[in-house]
Amino acid sequence: GSATNVQITTLPVSSAGARHFGSTTLGPEDSTNFAGGLVFTLPDKTLLTADYYDINVRHRISLSQQFTVTAADIAAVPDLVNVGVGGQVQYFGNGFDTKTQGVDIVGSRLFYLGGAGQLNTQVALNYNTTTVPTYNPGFIDNARIVNIKHYAPNTRVNLNLDWRMGPFEALLHENYYGTFRD
Repeated sequence: GSATNVQITTLPVSSAGARHFGSTTLGPEDSTNFAGGLVFTLPDKTLLTADYYDINVRHRISLSQQFTVTAADIAAVPDLVNVGVGGQVQYFGNGFDTKTQGVDIVGSRLFYLGGAGQLNTQVALNYNTTTVPTYNPGFIDNARIVNIKHYAPNTRVNLNLDWRMGPFEALLHENYYGTFRD
């Protein structure tokens, strides 16, 4: 093996070099969030909550793909001489939208164990998905979309047990995370 160093430059969106490679004015990200939940108080000190959320982020800011500078690019935009032939240029832009939907369910119950103390239990479940409904291929490709959709587990479960008897207390916490991809 041999290594070849390549200059990678992130240019301001308004620069001549970024404009040459297709940059446009950077706009703000916009989001719309919707959430709702229910709380159920059941007999025997049992509590159950369920929450739903829907988060839409539009015009997400991201780095563009990397454009390789050629001699013709330098002739057209002399400022690119600092990057050099074979160097790469990227810039920030509004590249894609995301939609995340999920649900949180939490149940808790307190058990009185007579002379053996009390046990407070809690189980929490989270399930969510993220999609990329629209995107600019100049900013993200299918591999990055897969990462956005799967970089965090879709499922998470937490179990908490708290046992108390007089001056003694014992805690047990168990966490489960579903699969993810990167």
